Amino acid sequence: MEDTNYKVALSLMLKSMEAGHYDANKLVNHQRILTLGPTPPVLLDIGLQPLPIAMTGKVVDKCYFDHGVTKSVLEKAYQIIAAPKALYRSTTVGCLIMTYEIRRADPLIVSIHPQKQLGGRKDFYNTVASMYYKENDPETRWTKQGLLLWSAQQK
Repeated sequence: MEDTNYKVALSLMLKSMEAGHYDANKLVNHQRILTLGPTPPVLLDIGLQPLPIAMTGKVVDKCYFDHGVTKSVLEKAYQIIAAPKALYRSTTVGCLIMTYEIRRADPLIVSIHPQKQLGGRKDFYNTVASMYYKENDPETRWTKQGLLLWSAQQK
């Protein structure tokens, strides 16, 4: 179940980032932690701990301004994460979620880092490290590389 405050907090953060005061608000915004909700069952089934899913303001900034992820997609991030097309083992850390969201034939990928302590706080989260559109058919490539952990087609 999605955190009820997530969309409001996200909207306020994006507004402060776009309001012509980006540089003045950057440090504060980058340190903010937005909790999306509890780790969905599909991620628990592949071994993630039952921690909250969270995203920092720095990640929101990167996704929105650098990767072109729209506000409407960011607003439904929890639903997108909870209903993936496939899950892949990352070659670095955590897992990659292939979603049903598409832009110009490229799927939206959500990178999740497990059990991360954020902002010097004592709390741990499964964090959204990035959201981006991946080109060149990652589904076929990652499956051939043996990285597939779970697929909706296998259900």
